[in-house]
Amino acid sequence: MIAILYYGGDGIETGLVVFGLLLAPYAYLIYVSLRSRRKVLGFMASVVALLAYYFALYAFPAAATGALAVVALVVMLMWTRRGDLWPPVVALALSVIGLALGGDALSYNFKTALYPFQPASWSESRWAQVDPGCPPTHNVFENTYSPARLRIVKTCAVAVGEVTGEISISGDGDFTFNIEPHPENASMLSIGSIILRHRTLHIEVVPADQEKVLGPIGGVCPSDVVKITGVFVIDTDHGMHSELHPAYKFEILSRRQNATWPQCIINIPPELRRETG
Repeated sequence: MIAILYYGGDGIETGLVVFGLLLAPYAYLIYVSLRSRRKVLGFMASVVALLAYYFALYAFPAAATGALAVVALVVMLMWTRRGDLWPPVVALALSVIGLALGGDALSYNFKTALYPFQPASWSESRWAQVDPGCPPTHNVFENTYSPARLRIVKTCAVAVGEVTGEISISGDGDFTFNIEPHPENASMLSIGSIILRHRTLHIEVVPADQEKVLGPIGGVCPSDVVKITGVFVIDTDHGMHSELHPAYKFEILSRRQNATWPQCIINIPPELRRETG
């Protein structure tokens, strides 16, 4: 928290180091279990609890999984004092139940945490569009700046929400803004998005796609309710927040104010401002 307050957005990288320290009690339990009479059962319970806790909070908040992993930790700490049979059994059951209740957040965490270890991540087709619901392409990041920092959760995802905050053109030319996702898309918010972007999903349209994506709908402005299709990723260089990047299909569901585009962009290039009067 101190790192986030002092350094701002990038401070979450420092702050998340604490997350590693929070795994220490689980590592201690593994050590104790290997020295106990019931080392196999204790070891299994400790390892599964550690994995459940780690994957519960890697990038997306799998609350039920994390909570039950913490309860399993407490139960196992009781076991280190008494040595009974039931604590490892209960702890193992709690961790397994937690993993079963992880939902979308846990599946997203498995995908992103294990991304470097997946064989497909090292192949030439690692960024291919594999979802038939989106236009086929051999590289979804063909026009994206520095794509190595992005870890794909889904190559094709849809989110609905209200445009909020400022709309701007970033340094690499991307058209960027945030949306407050509707409840059915709340699981797309990573921990970084919740903390650093105030529960909003970040959207970026790369320069090569802006005319064909934004032109037909007349652009977007704050308070617009939009349905957006794009590549669902987490940005490992900027606080592990979640994004649709690149976003390549927009549908305006409603406009709630008479804002004009592109004047609602805070740093619109002068030449674009002149063209639009």
